[in-house]
Amino acid sequence: MPNLSKENLIYRTNLLFVLLNVLENEGISKEPLLRGTGIKLHNPSGPQAYVSTPQLLDVIRRAMAISPRRHLGLRFGQAVTMTNYGLYGLTMLSAPRLRDLFDFMTRHDAASDVIVRFAFSEGPAMAAISFHPSCDRHLESDLHVFLVEYALGACLSCGRELLGSEWPISAIEMTAAKPAASTVYGDTFGCPIEYGRPVDRILFHPSLLDFVPKQGFAPTFALMQGLYEGQLDPSLPSPAIEARLQAIMMERGAGSVSIEQASGWLGMSSRTLRRRLTMEGTNFRLVMNKVRMEQAAKLLLESDLPIGKIAERLGYSDTSNFRHAFRMGMKISPSVYRATARR
Repeated sequence: MPNLSKENLIYRTNLLFVLLNVLENEGISKEPLLRGTGIKLHNPSGPQAYVSTPQLLDVIRRAMAISPRRHLGLRFGQAVTMTNYGLYGLTMLSAPRLRDLFDFMTRHDAASDVIVRFAFSEGPAMAAISFHPSCDRHLESDLHVFLVEYALGACLSCGRELLGSEWPISAIEMTAAKPAASTVYGDTFGCPIEYGRPVDRILFHPSLLDFVPKQGFAPTFALMQGLYEGQLDPSLPSPAIEARLQAIMMERGAGSVSIEQASGWLGMSSRTLRRRLTMEGTNFRLVMNKVRMEQAAKLLLESDLPIGKIAERLGYSDTSNFRHAFRMGMKISPSVYRATARR
């Protein structure tokens, strides 16, 4: 996956499915969480299987507001498995030593589609995994805590998967202030918790780096690395390009995104983007028109905006062009669609 602007990262919906499953088990439906976000989860491997940074953060904020239980991020992280990270996670699962896993993670973390970035450091007496949100934008404190809790929970869950037992964590340091109900972290991780620290991180003894994971196997690890690194080559075809382009257009508004802007956010030249779309049997204008129709249908159904204003918002030069495009795409006029859909 190409390295995108940190403000416009595109993620697979793998982890979003995990979060929605956690909430569903607590009796919370996904509909109010997804309504109005533009996210479609009908097919987790289909062309809509990507979400943007603002979309993902919007769902997380809604989940935090709806869930009656505290520490949702921790429960979310503990529900994650290595396979939820796709090929990135499967590669790490086959690492012959934890040191090899952390080396792979350090080299490719920026290209992975995870919502928290991990960094590894090693000293003579202590090793550490630190983490921070993928996007550089300033996050409200409760959202930052959610993402840190997710990272801690995921480290615990994936650590069990790798080691076959509890991960012997020496200490956890958090940038957040000590919460009122602070015992949950100590009870969960069984180690000292230090608050108000400069970095969010997990500390452990460096001897653990030579541990051989349960499923570690050097030949498979080499093969998986080759497969993972091969998918990062922008010259190779990928069925994800159209979906990632759609996610950008849904976020920014199809009418306001040029191919030059989109290709920059996707980490490639406009020429490469055109070629990749051609490989998938489509082109930039077709993708734009598809997203425009989806946004037009949504605005006609959910808003009272005049048709002329909708045409303007979607980047059409005039209302007649919009009416013609809508009729061509939807086989019905905008006014008839609005009247019919609202019955």
